[in-house]
Parts: sequence; structure tokens; C-alpha cells
Amino acid sequence: MTLAAYAIIALFAGWALFLGLKWRATYRAEASSFELFRQTGEIKPSVAREDFKRLYLRSEGPRFWTYVFVSLVVVVLVFPLVLGLFNLVWVYFWHRSGELPWFEAGQLVHGLIFAMFSVAAMFALAYVAMRAYHSNRPQKLRTGLKRLNGEHDGD
Repeated sequence: MTLAAYAIIALFAGWALFLGLKWRATYRAEASSFELFRQTGEIKPSVAREDFKRLYLRSEGPRFWTYVFVSLVVVVLVFPLVLGLFNLVWVYFWHRSGELPWFEAGQLVHGLIFAMFSVAAMFALAYVAMRAYHSNRPQKLRTGLKRLNGEHDGD
């Protein structure tokens, strides 16, 4: 492997370690936050610890950066396979259509279609990642606490 590949692997490993430490810190802070909110009266005694834990991890955890990390890993691992599949399909249809020289892989038409397909594939991957994030978007902790306590303020 080249030095650039090792650098990319080290970057992803460091980022994964950083995210793991952030999630672990969030898990640890949840216990003390639950007790603090219980002592200050911001959480009613009827609120279960598991409900608070789910709310706290969803609202205070590094979810956005986790989605970004997973998206980049998918792009690094899947995107070359998608582009390779595109080239296989292109060459297959080029052979089946009589091998016209201006449609040969590497020529201008292929390069233009390949570039447009690459951009469309990146947009598709970004759409899937952002749709997943926004469909599970975390709420603010204070709003969630009001809902857990049964205090709906119309939002």
C-alpha cells in the first residue's frame, strides 16, 4: 500500500477512536445528569431512567459526526465499487453495440458520462445519509424533558 492509503486508514481509525471516546463520555455523563435533573426537580419521579437515557443519548451524543463518519466510510468503500460496476456495464454495452470508436472506455463520451454518473452517485449517497439523519433528528434536551414530564408546550 502507498503512504496515502496508510494515512487515510490512520485518519479513519483516529476518527473512530475519537467518536468512541465521545460516545463513552456521553454514556458516563448520562448517569450524573439523570441524578442532577432528578435532584433539581426537572425530572418528575415517574420518569423512568431508560426513557431519560434514550433521550439523553439521542440529544447529547455526537450523532451528526457519527453519521458523517459512517457516510465517508461508505463512500470510501462502496463508491469505487459503484464506479467499477458502471465501467463494466459501459464496456458490456460498448461490445454489444458494435464497438464504435467514440464510445470506447476512456474516450470523451465515456469520460463525460462517467463524470456525470460520479456526481449523481455522490448526490445519491449524500441524500441517503442526510435523509437517515433528518428522519431520526434528535430533539433538544430541554424539549425532551418537558415531553417526558408530560408538559406539552405545543412544539
